Amino acid sequence: MVHMIAAVAAAAAMAASPADGERLHADIETYVSHGNHLVGHAGAERSASWLEARLATLGYSTERQAFRLRQFRLHGQSLRAGGRERPVALQWWPPAIDGRITVEGQIGDGPGRIVVIPTEVGDQSYLTPAIDARVRAAAADGAAAVLLQTRTSLGADGPYLFNAREAATPWPVPVMSIGHADGMDLSASKARVRLTVRGRYTAVTASNVVARLDRPGTDRTVVISTPYTGWGPCGGERGPGIAMFLAFADWARANIPYDLVFIATAGHEVGHSGMATFLKSDRAPPPAGTVLWLHLGASIATYAAPGSREPNRATRYVLYSAAMAEPALARFRDAFVPIDTAVNAFGEVADVKKAGYPRHVGFAGYGPHHHLPTDLAQSTGPDILADAANRILALFQATVTGTPRD
Repeated sequence: MVHMIAAVAAAAAMAASPADGERLHADIETYVSHGNHLVGHAGAERSASWLEARLATLGYSTERQAFRLRQFRLHGQSLRAGGRERPVALQWWPPAIDGRITVEGQIGDGPGRIVVIPTEVGDQSYLTPAIDARVRAAAADGAAAVLLQTRTSLGADGPYLFNAREAATPWPVPVMSIGHADGMDLSASKARVRLTVRGRYTAVTASNVVARLDRPGTDRTVVISTPYTGWGPCGGERGPGIAMFLAFADWARANIPYDLVFIATAGHEVGHSGMATFLKSDRAPPPAGTVLWLHLGASIATYAAPGSREPNRATRYVLYSAAMAEPALARFRDAFVPIDTAVNAFGEVADVKKAGYPRHVGFAGYGPHHHLPTDLAQSTGPDILADAANRILALFQATVTGTPRD
């Protein structure tokens, strides 16, 4: 054990700082460049291959943990009204479409019409039961399609996409989101609308990326997880977690003397399907031997509003178990909203808690461009990335570096 600790200490000086904001932002730019990160689509696959290659280069043993998933392969979508195209986003799950469906109708209520439903978006990732009920009632009343006029709470406008439950029943008619300003304009003009969706249902093979680094002389484990799929480019939502995931993989191999498991999950936007797959498998270490599970979830470091350079302090959350309360609160309560998971848990941190891991800390939240097509690398920046990474580094140094505990 003495030799292992000495080797770890000797390598520590060679590891790049995980709090280098420019480096973190460069990785986010690369991640965004891969395109749409919807699970089962090409951008997600490009990111999975990139993550796997980076982790392997760092000396981790890597594998793809594959699982099958129902998916709608979206090849194109459009809404034309008033002589121009309006940005829209298809909500999951659409009705059965065999290649293409086109719907034309007047904005309004009733049979054959295209119904606009004003939809306030706060901190929820899933559609509320009340809006779901309104959509299904409109379809039962004969609506040809439904537009959710989404208004986000942090100032950015655009068609917001809600997460989907893996086994949910498809909508009976096409349901699409449209930004608040466009929805108001269409409702006021009572315009005639032409909607087109191209795509079809299929089963896809999704895959988690799992990386391990086993240490001799210990049977204790540190787990670091992050989702890598989502709606669109995901620059602010997923990007900070992805960049820190890679930076901490580099740093941890030289500084954490426990076995290391890094898991990048697919299918977060479809019922957390990748995390569920991992937790049910033998790749997940036993809870009793897990020193810390750190989950790098949504929007760890995004700007607070369009045009702002302040971090999203009021809309990002640090979630922690009782065993991790003291170190988590000491490092995050002045910059994140603290939440004890014994009181409330959400996102993939809730899945980790439910699986019985007693020492967990995780992050969740949302920024102005969350789940919008405008969520690019500019949703975040080097300074706020460095600040968040330094706080997490301090948490590591207080809890999982040094001599392994029995």
